[in-house]
Amino acid sequence: MSPVPLYTASPPDAALDTALSHALLRRAVTGEEALRLWTPPAAMSFGKLDLLSPASERAIAVARSGGLTPVRRLAGGRAAPIGPTTVCVGWACPGSEIADVQRRYETMAAALVCGLGQLGIEGGPGELPGEWCPGSWSILVGQGKVAGLAQRVVRGGAWAEAVVVVSGSTALRSTLDKVQRALGVAWDPSTLSALADAQPGLTVARAAQALCSELGSRFDALPGTLAEATWIEAKSLREQHAL
Repeated sequence: MSPVPLYTASPPDAALDTALSHALLRRAVTGEEALRLWTPPAAMSFGKLDLLSPASERAIAVARSGGLTPVRRLAGGRAAPIGPTTVCVGWACPGSEIADVQRRYETMAAALVCGLGQLGIEGGPGELPGEWCPGSWSILVGQGKVAGLAQRVVRGGAWAEAVVVVSGSTALRSTLDKVQRALGVAWDPSTLSALADAQPGLTVARAAQALCSELGSRFDALPGTLAEATWIEAKSLREQHAL
């Protein structure tokens, strides 16, 4: 089998950044498996339920006032802050069998946990009461959630992704709390944690390197360069994610 390409490119436009993942999902439908590991521009990623809320416009305005560009997320889940202090991991996977949802979550969670292990941080999957972007496949370190996993499944392909909070938990917690309050969503701000809370001084670059190493060995992945056609497709999808 051919190595899986691992892309690290990330445009400064938050909507285009999300659209790039969407383009990779589209290509997975044609049989092109791919991985993406990147540090996104500062944004608040809103889920479908958030945007169906009568208070969505207010929450979007709150996110903007906090310096985070609001975007419509590709995968499922609820509001999540992303940006230069986070690392995102995505897997564009051909095939959309419902039975594979569990397998994809297991694979992604194992990759994240082992990647954290390379950093000397012990974590594992679980769920905390009142956590941000709640889900049973969250990655916990101690009593804090440091990563959230979500998926989007379409006919012929799927996109599994994770947001890993490396540092800056205090600032992210504050902005997300204002957004959650605007939406009327009850949550426990103390659940939002970062890897650097467990290992002070940890940088995004070092965390990304560990995760990249783990993805490389687990998926037989090699660094890839995005084709021009993928960028063109991403640009055509941008407006679907702009808010």
